[in-house]
Amino acid sequence: MSAEFAAPALRFIAIGAAMFAFGGLTFSTLGKLKTAPPRLAAFISLAASVGAAAVWASGLLGANISPEKLSLLFGATFIGKAWLLHIIAAAIVAVYAFQRSRRLPLFALLAAASLATFAPIGHAAAADGGEKTIRILLQATHLLGAGFWVGALPLLVRQLAGEADDAARVVATFAKYASIAVFALLAAAIAN
Repeated sequence: MSAEFAAPALRFIAIGAAMFAFGGLTFSTLGKLKTAPPRLAAFISLAASVGAAAVWASGLLGANISPEKLSLLFGATFIGKAWLLHIIAAAIVAVYAFQRSRRLPLFALLAAASLATFAPIGHAAAADGGEKTIRILLQATHLLGAGFWVGALPLLVRQLAGEADDAARVVATFAKYASIAVFALLAAAIAN
């Protein structure tokens, strides 16, 4: 598999898994649903993120990879620092997913941070100065809006397919927050 294909494929997997974790956790928290933690999604997001960062680094350094050059790449470049921040955030989410005692709101907040840290890794970081900051914030908003849908929709379907005594409440909760997510997603896309 070529690096040209591997890096975007791994980023797609990492972002999709992070969206699934964030959206599911957020909907579970807001809807007061009893669901299993998205352990697999958290682990997949972390593993794919590490893989994508490794492919990115090897694409830049080629055969000249050394600890010193990796340290410089991840410690002195904006994108390198962004990758490092994201991998740390994804690792925290993955570790928290396997804790016995989890607070769902905190877990959802950690998953949101992990998903939002993809923003400075992408095209939003191509701008300079204040425009870069605005574009990164808009990209993070866009990711979180889309992430709510990606993660919450399968959970909604699963809740409705089961014996949900409170189906009307679950649908109303989804409709309320999904509308906010779509508004945020569209507003960020238009502004960007």
